[in-house]
Amino acid sequence: MTTTPAPHERSTPSYPLSWQAVDEACAAVHGVPHADEVELWIHDAREAVAQLVPATGRTTAAAGGAFGAACRLWHGDGFGAASRTVSGTDDVDLLVREAAHAASPQRATARPTPEPTTDDAPRVQPDPLDTAASERLVHETAARLRAVGADVQVVLAQQYQWITSTATGSGLRRSHYHEQTRVLVRCETRHGALLEAAEAQQITADPGIDALVRRITAALDALDDPDCPDALDCPAAPPPPGLPVVLRPQVAAPLVAGLSWLLSGTTALSTPGLEQAVGRRLFPSCLHVDDVPDAHPDGPPMTFDDEGQPARPVQLVDEGRLVGFLHSWDTARRLGHAPNGRGIRMGVGAQPMPRPIALRVAAGRGFMPDDYIDLDCRLENLVTMPRAGRIEMIVAGWAVRGGRRTHRIAPFEFHCDLLKYLRLLRGTGADAEILPLADGASTPSLHFKELP
Repeated sequence: MTTTPAPHERSTPSYPLSWQAVDEACAAVHGVPHADEVELWIHDAREAVAQLVPATGRTTAAAGGAFGAACRLWHGDGFGAASRTVSGTDDVDLLVREAAHAASPQRATARPTPEPTTDDAPRVQPDPLDTAASERLVHETAARLRAVGADVQVVLAQQYQWITSTATGSGLRRSHYHEQTRVLVRCETRHGALLEAAEAQQITADPGIDALVRRITAALDALDDPDCPDALDCPAAPPPPGLPVVLRPQVAAPLVAGLSWLLSGTTALSTPGLEQAVGRRLFPSCLHVDDVPDAHPDGPPMTFDDEGQPARPVQLVDEGRLVGFLHSWDTARRLGHAPNGRGIRMGVGAQPMPRPIALRVAAGRGFMPDDYIDLDCRLENLVTMPRAGRIEMIVAGWAVRGGRRTHRIAPFEFHCDLLKYLRLLRGTGADAEILPLADGASTPSLHFKELP
């Protein structure tokens, strides 16, 4: 994204989104009339970003935007694709011709065939973003974290607005306006770094900072950080053997993010045994997973995907039975399933892949124990899934007896095979949170029979 640096003393606005530019770009879909189908995906985005490094007191800010397009074209047995940032309608016309020139049978992917539609999306005209709001957010977040004893290394606030539009030569047109506010923080401890995030699907001064501060405070308490005002005088020890385990939402996040990978059509295609298990009880009956965009508290993040398919509610695991997958058009066709509107591009240069929109693990199922290992601190270890299906974390927490904390559990490595470990699930808590570090999924505490 092109950005304009801004000093802390003055704010910098982004330039406005343009529905007219999106409409003009979509008209290029008719530039190769002999093709069987041409699909254009247009992405007009703006952002305002601020970063604070408390150790130096330096704040940097930037505002800007980018206009990108991606084209997919089918003709006979051939398939071609091209994508990049574009500068105008002539550039989009050229992009479509590049996709036609690249068409080859070796690149074939399933051709979506959604019904033609009239674009009835509200033409929202938001005010341009301004770095001043992001700068206030980083300073207020840092001040609140310092008040609970956190050694804040960096705070990043990002505000986004974007329009996406999908158009096809056969008459489909779907457009969508969306906005988002996100805050990322990194705090240092003597045991390692803590990474946390908060996010809202709207432009707001508070994307969930109370919950973020609470999660950081709980982690500092578990680590016996001397600057944490809530710390108890309890020595840390290794996890006691034989106790069940409760992963609080911030620690369960990588497992729930792993579920969105496990339950995708791409994983089903590469794991034949998984697709063959549809209809079977693959997990304990306390596990229920779905993806229901309308259930998101900020409203549906998407009502259709980047291939123009309606983003329908999808049930994935029902009382432990595997009942479905997240699908792009291509994965649905290859597995013989119905598409469900989860073909999402993770950038202009990416092809649509199955991704969750509002994944949620049902809360309050099964049971929670009285005596357990309570893990509510996860230290940063860069990659939580170093290879497919393998979760690796560094965690800490408490030993709990009769509902009371008895002593701290020192940081230790928590490694598990995702599918195998989910079979040890015994319950979910009533404390679900929507966590950016869980791919935006609604994540409750997870109770397991034992440590991996």
